[in-house]
Amino acid sequence: MNDKDKKIKNVSNSQAAVIGNGAKIEGGVHFHNHNYSSSETLSTEEKKIIHKANQPKADILHLSDLHFSTAGDAEKWYSQLADDLTLELKCSSLDALIISGDIANMSEPGEYDAAKEFIDRLCKGFDLAPERLVIVPGNHDLNWTLARKGYSLFDRDEYEDNLVDGKFIEVSDEVVRVRDEKKYKQRFQHFSRFYEAVKGQPYPEGYAYQGDFTHIPDLNLLIAGFNSSWELDHHFKTRASICPDAVSQVLDRLRNCEEFKTCLKFAVWHHPLAELAEQEFMQRLALCGFSVCFHGHIHKAETGLYMYDQNIDGRKISLVGAGTFGALTKDWTPGYPLQYNLVRISGKTLTVETRCRREINGAWKPDAIWTQVPGKDPLPRYFINLPGEIESPDCVMPEPEKRILPLEIPELYQKWLIDRCRYMDIDKLRERGRVIQVNLPEIFIPLYANPPDDGKKKSTEMEGMLGERHRTADIEDLIAENDYLLVEGDAGSGKTTMVKHFAYMMVENGGWKGLEGWLPVLIFLKDLKDFECKEPPVCAAEKILTHYAQKTGSGLDIETIKRFCRQGRVLFLIDGLDEADRSLRDMVVNSLAGFRREFQGCKIVLSGRPHGLEGNVIEIFGKKHVKILLLTMKQVEDFIIRWFEYIFDRESRIGKKTAQSMISEITDHPGVEKLIDNPLMLTAVCILYHDERELPSQRAELYKKFVDNLLYRRFDDPEKVHRFLTSLAFHMHHDLKKRGIDRSPALDILEQIYKFEQEDEGQYLLEETFDRIEPDCGLLKLESGQYMFMHLTFQEFLTAVYLVEKERKNYSKAIRDFWDDKRYKEVIELYISYLSINNSGVANEIVREILDRDYNGSYNRWRLACRALLDIHEDRRDASVVSLSKNCLEKIIYSDAPPKDRAEAGETLGWLGDHRDLKEFIKIKGGKYELSQGTFEIEAFEIGKYPVTNGWFAEFVDAGGYKDMNLWTEQGIKWLEYSKAKCPRYWHNRQWNCPNKPVVGVSWYEAYAFARWFTKQFDDGREYGLPDKNQWEAAGTGFDKREYPWGEWKEDCCNSKEAGIEKTSAVGIFRKGDSIEGVCDFSGNVWEFTCTDYHSEQEMDDFEFKEDILELSYEWEKVTGKRKSEIQDQIISMLNDKKRMMPVYRGGSWDFEADLCRMASRFRFVPGNRDPGLGFRLVLSLPGQ
Repeated sequence: MNDKDKKIKNVSNSQAAVIGNGAKIEGGVHFHNHNYSSSETLSTEEKKIIHKANQPKADILHLSDLHFSTAGDAEKWYSQLADDLTLELKCSSLDALIISGDIANMSEPGEYDAAKEFIDRLCKGFDLAPERLVIVPGNHDLNWTLARKGYSLFDRDEYEDNLVDGKFIEVSDEVVRVRDEKKYKQRFQHFSRFYEAVKGQPYPEGYAYQGDFTHIPDLNLLIAGFNSSWELDHHFKTRASICPDAVSQVLDRLRNCEEFKTCLKFAVWHHPLAELAEQEFMQRLALCGFSVCFHGHIHKAETGLYMYDQNIDGRKISLVGAGTFGALTKDWTPGYPLQYNLVRISGKTLTVETRCRREINGAWKPDAIWTQVPGKDPLPRYFINLPGEIESPDCVMPEPEKRILPLEIPELYQKWLIDRCRYMDIDKLRERGRVIQVNLPEIFIPLYANPPDDGKKKSTEMEGMLGERHRTADIEDLIAENDYLLVEGDAGSGKTTMVKHFAYMMVENGGWKGLEGWLPVLIFLKDLKDFECKEPPVCAAEKILTHYAQKTGSGLDIETIKRFCRQGRVLFLIDGLDEADRSLRDMVVNSLAGFRREFQGCKIVLSGRPHGLEGNVIEIFGKKHVKILLLTMKQVEDFIIRWFEYIFDRESRIGKKTAQSMISEITDHPGVEKLIDNPLMLTAVCILYHDERELPSQRAELYKKFVDNLLYRRFDDPEKVHRFLTSLAFHMHHDLKKRGIDRSPALDILEQIYKFEQEDEGQYLLEETFDRIEPDCGLLKLESGQYMFMHLTFQEFLTAVYLVEKERKNYSKAIRDFWDDKRYKEVIELYISYLSINNSGVANEIVREILDRDYNGSYNRWRLACRALLDIHEDRRDASVVSLSKNCLEKIIYSDAPPKDRAEAGETLGWLGDHRDLKEFIKIKGGKYELSQGTFEIEAFEIGKYPVTNGWFAEFVDAGGYKDMNLWTEQGIKWLEYSKAKCPRYWHNRQWNCPNKPVVGVSWYEAYAFARWFTKQFDDGREYGLPDKNQWEAAGTGFDKREYPWGEWKEDCCNSKEAGIEKTSAVGIFRKGDSIEGVCDFSGNVWEFTCTDYHSEQEMDDFEFKEDILELSYEWEKVTGKRKSEIQDQIISMLNDKKRMMPVYRGGSWDFEADLCRMASRFRFVPGNRDPGLGFRLVLSLPGQ
């Protein structure tokens, strides 16, 4: 051996000493003590040699105990990890990923969706192929619910097979639960599907095959994975082990292949060696040449479990443990850091870089726990010698670190964003000749939506009912929480205003919604109308972003965007999906989606009207699709107060007084509510009320007054200006099919109105006239070198006005070609509404003309015509046309049209006046019924064909039902005093208050009072009430014990989550779902109260009112994190109190899945609950009962 070889050999021995020094034997296992001598004690020459040997040739990421819960975890945890790997560890690619179990928290599908998103990002961002993933399950990857289904109850005396220890549980002396092996294996079902999604093959069901290996030829590396949780379940939580057959199966395969004999061999499972019931398998692994084994399940940072050795017959296996990588806030133990390992192989040395963070959302840092000789600081890494000798290296110094430029938003871009987004589009209101600009942040009110479906099924416990309470969320919060969001909103719903507000606040308030240091990239698709590009998505995206910046003068260059993207700190805000044609929209969306995939961690938000959410948009981003909800009365009141306090001096009382006057008028005239359920309409009404102190009665009248108010107060020639604006609107909407128009064609249109004779002077006057109209009319704005209407709705209204004035001889002909064009939906409704102001007869005849025709099963024109009829003031509607409309709508709701189309038709019918008998009762025969909880003798009774509707409940409200204490139970009066209720919770919310929809937002006490009131309407001994649980189930399941009212589950039979309606629907529109007896809406639409107590199962005349759970649930709505989970656990515990009285709910609702709409399903919550998925129906006790 030459001197150089001796030196290398000495270095090798020194490194071996690093691992061996200070070790001790515990329980037959060689555990490592971290008080050891490190390589810092070596000479400079030795350090250089080791440095070369340690130059990374393979980087393997070792994660464990990820405990994913939500999609937000995926985005957040990836971003934090990627920062650490790239910036601190200088790791830009990975050679393999080892996950040693506990991917999920509760082994639910939604959790695995989050995990897959995280892994997809990791693979994309670090050039990692799926075949290099090694994943094993942990104890959190088996589903307790499925585990419970794996046991069946038996009478001990009747069980014929042998009872095998470990495969049964004694329930009592007489009863046992015995494992059903086929069902029992299904407890890993959700993990298996996740495994297949990331690896391309399902995780094996047979225990003998839950051992596998991954071969990585270019590293000459083989990694075997085993399931140490294969014998665990909810009864046996501590019997971790490795299946002997799985070990044999893996080793037999290795033994029979020459290629694997010289491989470096690793193994991975979940539990630390000391927790495994049997450890003999380690002898077999050592004999077959395995040198390093990985595991997790270290929840309290026990250093002795991070690295230890086992010596077996002279063969050493090093064990590498990883701590908890991710934890829910409520599950994280403060003081114990989160942890992961980066394993670096260089030559025959394996370096384990240990990383930690001591705050739940803090940055990853070196975990310096590996002590050296006295006087030396601990190191954040340790070394393991791999089999064989270190090859002789040349000494090479490491490359210098690359300088990272700071992330700063360019000042020019900040100014551009603030200028573009600070003011509302309706920004000019004259008051005594004074122009007032409306500052957006001052009057902005949050918009709400139902959060995107997380894919989880709701439980029958707290998650379900509190989900009902908490289903709406501030869309700006959803933007911050999700990696992408597709926002749908109707005309005037506030989409663009919200996008502008979010961008503005990100610049002005750096930490807005937690996005500190992020770059908002704002793009309005209407500004890209002329852009064309046929390059691949990522290249096209760069060109789009560059072109947009140049066209708008935003000052945002592509390199700045990419620099922020590399750090995962860009939010793309894409507005106006409906304002671009399909090809442009698809190209832009596809390009930006590809660009975003290239830079993991960035967010994207897209918004538009329904007809703009087609093609690539819905295919790529449809999974997180939300719809802007109509404004609630609370939002309306907040906006009105903010508006008038801003318009008038905030210190003055005039603003508050004006606001209160307007709110009072709205309350006194419920019909006005339909005009103010979106921000644009509400803003227009505020402006109009400011000037005229009165409220309009229909939409077109509102727009007409608003436009006339602007033009007649600002111009001496308002008629000509009006003609110019209508001609301009039609030209842009019909001829150009776009929002913007250049100055030259706009002047051509103006010239048709103002005919100036002298050529030179005429051109000057034309220019002067345009420059007078454009800034003062209050309806136009200049953006990106083009003129456009401040809102598309005003362009549509003025287009409708143009068409009315153009075709005075044949009004029907003017819109004949537009009925099937989605872009003209609003134009047609506004056309008929505007026409009805002075030509109501003609407007009604146009509707009749459409309804008189048969369109071969396509009801789109019928639905649009009926909606247009709603836009005609009630006093101007022709009674015969209204009757015809009702008949057509009834045909639609009883047809095979899609559920959403029937739901829309049903709602229109409700607003026009549903002529069906919605108070009908159905007789249910008496007899013996086999129900879910036994066989019961039930006397004959009658039950409401439909749930009680808003229209029916309105009679109770109008009759003073909330004031007549004789109608209320003793506990109901206590609830009434507590709640101060005067009507249902959602009585003034148009999303829920359509007359033929089930009344929702009512408590059990309100339902009971209604039944008493209705009983008093008759003087013949009839008594109406709420059904008991057995009456309700018998009426739905019948004598033949149907699972659903119609039999077995079928699509399109009820308004459950599967229907996609996402709110209550008019009663009776799912005729396929009627019971054989003819009762409607038993399944879905709304949960229904019964008079049965959940725990005692006794029929009740009253339920004790306690405010404790209600107060906790209100707090639950407002808090997040650990406190939210604490409240949820507390409420569930209170609900489980057998002494607590609370009614049984039956039937499922629009926001619950099909299995909870079964006739056997039961639900529970407090009697004071008032949620949008909760209603009731009545029963009538027949004479003699």
